Amino acid sequence: MKNQIFNSLAAATLLLSATCVASAATINLDVISPGPGNPGWNVLTSDNGNIAQSFSTSGNNRIITYDLTNVDLTSVGGTANETIQLTVSLTGTTGVAANPYLPNYGGDGAVGRDGGGLIYGSTNDTLTATVALVSSTFSGVTVDGFDEVSFGGFIASQNESANIIHEGGTTLASSPSGNTYTLPPSSFMTIDAISGAFNLVAYEIQLTAVPEPSSTALLGLGGLALIMRRRR
Repeated sequence: MKNQIFNSLAAATLLLSATCVASAATINLDVISPGPGNPGWNVLTSDNGNIAQSFSTSGNNRIITYDLTNVDLTSVGGTANETIQLTVSLTGTTGVAANPYLPNYGGDGAVGRDGGGLIYGSTNDTLTATVALVSSTFSGVTVDGFDEVSFGGFIASQNESANIIHEGGTTLASSPSGNTYTLPPSSFMTIDAISGAFNLVAYEIQLTAVPEPSSTALLGLGGLALIMRRRR
């Protein structure tokens, strides 16, 4: 009888742990017109929590800081008011010699090389965005990376094009095919202009939260109890 109770308790512990804590939670952050241009163009959306942004410059880097608050991670063992901070760093090169430049924000918040926020294929411009996690009150959060990018001024009739270089390889962007491209989640993306003049106008960032070790402790203890009982 005692053995049956022991087995039942261990199984119940396993079941309770598995049903109360999800294996992962995904957070998607959408940014339209990322620069500090016309506020009417800039749109920040997070499917979990609230979001705010701030801007800074370091050398040839433009840095955008995103602060997520009231992020609900109860499904993975966290609280309903977690906070997450991440940054997007923008850098660029121009010319055959790949000389670095400080990216500029256009009046509509788009990002490019010149004062209008454009990059040019004729001058071999590149623009690189790198995303990184700065801090999180929940230790199980990771930044998967950019999984979507959109170009502004990408006109189909002008046959503009660029290579989008990312961790998964290279994606060819061609204006007749549209201005929005899905990427495998990547911590960086380099827009290598081939022809035309256009800019970075929007991107999506994906984050993942998994249970902290303490959240899965009951699951492990339950499994260990069953293993020990079977060996007796």
